[in-house]
Amino acid sequence: MAIVISIIAWGMDLTAMVYERPYCRVQRSVIGILGFILILPLSFHWIGKYAALVIGFFGAVVGANQHFMGWKKYL
Repeated sequence: MAIVISIIAWGMDLTAMVYERPYCRVQRSVIGILGFILILPLSFHWIGKYAALVIGFFGAVVGANQHFMGWKKYL
């Protein structure tokens, strides 16, 4: 399901249905990569879990930065 969401979101970005933002692009990519890791048999190994943890944490940091930079405009 995550891969489908990522493909739909990237499709909307590439067809210019939404505004192109670097933070959003990173988040879409992270969702797709995590979905891809989940369907691989490597996801049960510690290396796959570690890679998913690092990539997921990166996506969370980017999301938090995007959220709080929106606050910075109004302060």
